[in-house]
Amino acid sequence: MAFTFGYKDQQIDSTADPITTLILTPADCTLIVLTVAVTGTVSRAGGSPTLVDIDGTTQSMLPGLGEASAEGEVEIWYAVNDNCPNSLGVSIDLPNTGTINITTSSSSYSCAAGNWAYFHERIDANGVSTAPSVTVTPPAGQYVIVDSMFSGYGQDSGTNNRTKLYSNDTGNEINAHQYHIGSSTATIAMSYTTAASDDWCITALCFAEYTDGDLKRWNGILNQNITVMDSKKWNTISKVNTKKTGN
Repeated sequence: MAFTFGYKDQQIDSTADPITTLILTPADCTLIVLTVAVTGTVSRAGGSPTLVDIDGTTQSMLPGLGEASAEGEVEIWYAVNDNCPNSLGVSIDLPNTGTINITTSSSSYSCAAGNWAYFHERIDANGVSTAPSVTVTPPAGQYVIVDSMFSGYGQDSGTNNRTKLYSNDTGNEINAHQYHIGSSTATIAMSYTTAASDDWCITALCFAEYTDGDLKRWNGILNQNITVMDSKKWNTISKVNTKKTGN
C-alpha cells in the first residue's frame, strides 16, 4: 500500500506560449505533478496550467505556489484523484504570455488500489550556498514528495539526494526536479549540491495516501466538535470519496 511512480516528461528552456508537455498516466493514476523553473527576474504570466485529456476535456491544475531567488523562481502545480485523466495521452498546457525562458517537468503517480491522494503540505526555502535544500515533515502512512529547484550557478554537479526526475544546466543557471516515496514520519531532506555558491530557491510538495479507514476516522471526528481546520480537510476528502464511489 504505497505510491507508485508512473511516468515523467520534460520541456527544456522553452519560450513558447503555451508550453505544452505530454505526460503518460497509469490506468489508476491518482496524482499528476507539474514542476516549473523560471529563468530570470520576470515572473511567468498567464495563469494556471491546464490538463487536456485525449477526448479534449480540459481542467485547471491546482496551485502548489512556489519560491523565488535573485535570479529565478520555481512553481509546482498538481491534480489528484478523479481530476487525473486515466488515459495514455494527457497534455499539460502552461501559459507563458511573457514568452520568458521556462523549464518544466511533469510526473505521474498512483496509490494502492482503492486509495486516493491528498495534498499534505508545501515547504519553501531560498538562500545563497552550495546546498539548496528543504526539509519536509511527512504524515503518518504512505506519501510522495516532489520538489522543484533553481540555482543561479551555471554548472550542475549532478548530485541530488532523492530520485531525479530531470536536471537542466543552461550554462548560466541550473534547474532540477526530484521525488521521494516513503512511509517514515522522520523528517525528509530534499537537497542538491552545486560546485560553487550562488542564489537558489526550492519548493517541495508532500502528498499523503488515504484509505477507507482514514475516511471512517474522519467521519467519527466529524460527529464530534471538530476544529475549522479539520472540517476543511474533511470536506476535501469527502468530495474526493464522493467522486470515487459515485455517492
